[in-house]
Order: sequence, then structure tokens, then C-alpha cells
Amino acid sequence: MIEQVEDTVTDSFDKRTWHVIETVMSSHMTLCIDGLKSCFGLIIVGQSGTGKTTALDAFEGLHGQFYRTDEVTPASFVSHDSSKTEEELQQDDLLPKIKHQTVLNPEMAHWFSGDWDTRSDKWATLIRVMDGGGYTRNSGTQGERGYTGNYRFNFVGATTPLDERNWETMSHAGNRFLFHEMPAKADQDVYDDIYYSEIEYGDKVQAIQDVVQDFLTDRWEQVGGPEAVEWPSKLGEEVGEHLRYLSELVRHARAPEDGEPESPHRLAESLRNLARGHALLYGRQEVTIEDLEVCGRVALSTMPAKRRPIVREVVQLDTGERLTKMDVADRLGVSRHTAKDRIELVEELGLAAAFEETVQGGSTIAIGPETKFLWPSKITFPDR
Repeated sequence: MIEQVEDTVTDSFDKRTWHVIETVMSSHMTLCIDGLKSCFGLIIVGQSGTGKTTALDAFEGLHGQFYRTDEVTPASFVSHDSSKTEEELQQDDLLPKIKHQTVLNPEMAHWFSGDWDTRSDKWATLIRVMDGGGYTRNSGTQGERGYTGNYRFNFVGATTPLDERNWETMSHAGNRFLFHEMPAKADQDVYDDIYYSEIEYGDKVQAIQDVVQDFLTDRWEQVGGPEAVEWPSKLGEEVGEHLRYLSELVRHARAPEDGEPESPHRLAESLRNLARGHALLYGRQEVTIEDLEVCGRVALSTMPAKRRPIVREVVQLDTGERLTKMDVADRLGVSRHTAKDRIELVEELGLAAAFEETVQGGSTIAIGPETKFLWPSKITFPDR
């Protein structure tokens, strides 16, 4: 039962770890849906030491479903080493090894290093491979090599928070990844775990590996494995409207400050598939409102780090409610100058409206929600 998995993960670690594991499992289950073409990409983002790798360790060793690699590079999908024979190259090629599996890349620093052109080339290659239709390359020594046809896989990575230049690189390459934030634990909780836990860290990791992998092995067999589930694309009207809201929220929240929001197609498709994967995880072939909580967590994570706190505050406001500059500074724990910058930013993104408001001694800038971005009452608002 999935409830046993949740209990074991939460007891061994915490809700933060469970939320990441549940989201990874949901994305993984999309591989079982027939008719999908593109690959699903998910990045766990958080400061060093927050437990990102621990959550991904739960899946390591589940061969045939997950493929872990710490050094995946654009060139590794299809090899072109001039010193090797064709047979040796085929043994090196990553793409056929990961077909219909989820790639785990616990440290994605390589993908975000280098100058603009280097990073753009890396992401352009990855996005091309994640179209799911194979990949071919040409070189002077090996000629044309590669694979065509159905080579769908999923990609789950982890990284520290990205700076603006890397968000810009990804947007230029084509936004195919969703994010899930891994917030830091309170310092006191960290000390309590280290000094007072009766179970060693390694034993905790083994416990969650056992329960997660046993469950996924059974669920994989029950549904029939990769691309075995025929699922009508149409969703219920209420679910569809709520997914549309989350898609619009992400489009605006991660839009470049000096550009237009991305096209909704790819984003809407990714959130729909994540919801379907979550339903499959819980043994259903119908998406319900309960499947959208995981999509809500992802939506509020899929934006630059400095935008997340103010977006969370704004979408939770009631109609007619406003936050002054001082309110924003207090809630976000920032200076008044930074609070003013955040207010102007969410107004520029179209997520809220700014006003001049009279206060004792003069006036101040305040912000109120745009009606279309008020958080839907039927989707549980995610805790951090």
C-alpha cells in the first residue's frame, strides 16, 4: 500500500522527503502511459545538505526502472569516439540503456557550468533527446550514428538553486523541466536527528529503499510496465480548469522579466501527465482533485528562487486583501527596499497589481492579487 510507503519515509526522515519521493514516483509512472511521445523532466532544487540526494537514493538499485548516472553529458547519449569500433560505441551509447527508464542524475552542476554558448549547447542537446524520438549525430571519423524511433525516458536530477542566467539558458533552450523545491530543515531538527535518533542514517536510507522499491516493483507489474496503460486524454472539466490555473501560474511566474510567457502547450501537457502518473501511483486511471496537490507543489517550485516567497504570499490573498511594503518585508524577512523590488516584480509578471496606499505619515506601495491567480480552494496549498 502506498500509505505504508509514506509512513516509512516520513518516520525515517520527514514530510519534505516524502513529498519529493512521491513526486519522483508520480513522474516515473508516466512511463507506463501509452501514447506519450516526449520525455518527462523533473529537477529537485534545494541548498546543499537539504536531503536531495537522500530522497533520490530511495530509487537507486531498482534496475530496469531507474538508471543512475553522475556524469551524464550531451555526448554520452550517442558516442563518437574515433578510437573505438562500432561494437564498442554501441556498448557506450547511453540512449538505448535508458529507454523506458527514469534517469537519476543527483548532481546536475555540469549542466549549469560554462559560458552562455556552452550551456546553451548542452541544454539544446538534452532537450532534443527528450523529444523522445531518438537521437543521431554526425562526425568526420564515425559518420552518422544514432537511434530513431521510440526512445522515451524520464530524467530526474538535483541541483542547488539556479541563478538568473541559468533560468534564462533553460528558457532559450525550451522549457521542458518542472521543479520541486526541497526546503531546508530547521536547525534544531537537524541537531535532534544527529544527536538523538535511535536509528543510524544508513539504516534509514535502507528502510526507505526497501519499501519504495518493493512498492514500485509491484505497481510496475500490476499496470504492465512501460506504455502498457491506455488512457483517454480527456480529463474532467473541474480537473482541467484547475490544471489550467497551475499552468498559467507557472507560465507567468517563470517568464523572463523582459519577455513574454512561454507557450502553454508543453507545460500544460507536463502537468497533466504528472497528475495522471500520480493517479496511477495510487491505483487509479482517473485523475481527481487529490492528484493535483503534487502539481501544486511543483507549480510553486517551478520559478526562480527569489520569486517563490512573494508568489506564495500573493496567490494566498483573499479578494480585496492587500499587502503593504512593510507587510512584504516582514513576511519575507527582507529589507523594505527588497520588498519594493519584489512587489514591482510580481506586478510586472502579471501576477498581482500594485497600488499607492495611504498610511500614517504618508503613503506606501501595496500589492493585491489578480483575481485569476487566486489559489483554488479545492487544491490543498502546499506547505514548504
